[in-house]
Order: sequence, then C-alpha cells, then structure tokens
Amino acid sequence: MKLCTEPWSTITVANNGEVKPCLCPHWHRVGVIGNLLRQSLQEVMTSDVLKKFQQRILGGDYSYCENSCAYKDHVTDKDPDVIKKLNLPKKIVLAIDKNCNLACGSCRIKNVFSSKPDKNAEVILNRLYDSYREKEVEIQFDGLGDLFASKAYNNFLQKKFGSNVKFHIITNGNLLTKNEKLINKIKDNILSIDVSLDAANSKTYKEVRGGVFNLVKDGIKMCTSLGIKTNLSFVVQAKNYKELTKFWEIGVQLGCGQTMFHMIRRWHHMTDKYWIQNSVEHLPKSAREVLAEQLTFLKKTKLKITEDSIPVNMTGDLWNFKP
Repeated sequence: MKLCTEPWSTITVANNGEVKPCLCPHWHRVGVIGNLLRQSLQEVMTSDVLKKFQQRILGGDYSYCENSCAYKDHVTDKDPDVIKKLNLPKKIVLAIDKNCNLACGSCRIKNVFSSKPDKNAEVILNRLYDSYREKEVEIQFDGLGDLFASKAYNNFLQKKFGSNVKFHIITNGNLLTKNEKLINKIKDNILSIDVSLDAANSKTYKEVRGGVFNLVKDGIKMCTSLGIKTNLSFVVQAKNYKELTKFWEIGVQLGCGQTMFHMIRRWHHMTDKYWIQNSVEHLPKSAREVLAEQLTFLKKTKLKITEDSIPVNMTGDLWNFKP
C-alpha cells in the first residue's frame, strides 16, 4: 500500500521542548504531540494526537498534509509491518538553539549569540543522548541557529558516540574551517553537512546572508576532502531567484552530494514591507517565468552524482510552481 512512514520515523523538536511529527512542522496541520522538557520520548511517541494522525495515514487519508510537503506527491508502496519496528523515531530534527554567527533577514531581525549554553537545548540534548545510547538514530541539527555557534552543541559533541548515532548538520558554513578539529572528531558519525548558501556569487550572498561567500566555499572544500557528503541548500526569494541554475552548477563544481531548494516562508518577525520586497509571490510575471524556467531545468537533472550533474530536491510548492 501507499504509505508515508514519516509520522512514525521522524520528529521535530523546538527550543521550548515542543515535539511535532515529520521532517517539517509546516508540512502538516497536526500540531504539537508532546514536550521533551516535561516528558520522556517514549511518552511523546504514544500521545493520542500522534496516534490519530498515524491512523489517518494508515487509512490513506493525507488531508492533514500540506501541499508544501516534499513527500506528499512521492509516497511509495511499503509493507505496513515496517512501522512495527519504529518504537522510537529513527530521525530527529532539532531546532533548539537560536545562537548564530549571522543575522540573515529571512531568519531574524537581530543577531543572537551567547557564550553560555542554552539551558533548554542542554536538557533536550542530554535526554536524547540517554535515549539513544544503544539504539540507532539520525539527528539533524540545527534548524534554528548554527551548530558551530552554539555552546550547548559544542558540549554535546564532546561526548562519546557509537556508530549507532549519525548526524545531519545544517550550517551557514562560515565557521566550518574554524571548527576543523571538531569536525574531524565526529566525521565518522556525520552522514551529511548541509550548507545554506542561498546565492551563486559573493554580492548576492552578502546581501542575503551577510557572511563571506569564499570562506564558505573553502569550508565546503574542506568537508568534501574529508570524505563528508556535503549538500547545498537554497531558500528561493526575490533577491536570488535568478541564480538557481548557477547555484546548482557551483554544487557540481565543488563535488557536493545534492542541492535542496526551499520557497521562502513568512516567519513572524517579517514586516509587510520585508515580505513584499522578498517573497516570490510578489514578483512580476516576467520574473516568475524566469524562475519557472530554471525549475523546469532542475527537475530534469540526473538523480545520481556524475561529473556534470548532482541530484536536485525541492519542496512541493516549488515542484508545482506556476508563473
């Protein structure tokens, strides 16, 4: 049967401890299923809210899933028995620490950085460490700030990890070379490092993210030289919509594993003025046609790494984008 196993296999965790199912909480309307600051992970995964959502999926009802979900249009046949083995999530997505070395306009209105560890992040990380001492898990961090700017994460990564624990790291990349020693320590546990680049040249990068484009490229080269799968991420917005194809070409040149494209979303901190100036929906039709043409090209790229191509993934709202 057509079955998405995400409601069993994956959770996201926020800084306030709230847990939601699946890879992205904006891809569904389920809401909060528990809180890791007050409950054990086992208690969260047996909540009534989660059980009701899982029953819907088992019945083939995906009405709680948003069209922006990257999986909704690509659900494959699976034996329902696979979910019996998922007593605890196999993948955990963390957005628990705001600390970051940059202040990108799409994420925040001011820089957030402290040399002290975030207390909530410490509690959550320690609880997960205890839950997965012997069980297999993939931990993706961090969707809220930058791993390498976080004291809580630095302390966490000094712990000993067996081969049962794997990491997906999300970073802006500006601190990669500075943290070469730490990356070397955990490289056998790293499945991938995803670098949020959002640009294809220094000028656009400075405007969108405020960091140093060439420094990030040096960090990517360092990671690929260590044998770490390094991916690139791109948030599509008015300032960079012309650069999707060139961005993908940079990924090919740097030997990256894949590129991932996301549509910019309106977060609570964005003013009306900012949203009008930066959202794709406010672009003129001619600009949207330029974007659509690039998306058409990217959807036709090869699904494996070759000398002249790397795979492309994109969220559903981009996959179905119409000018």
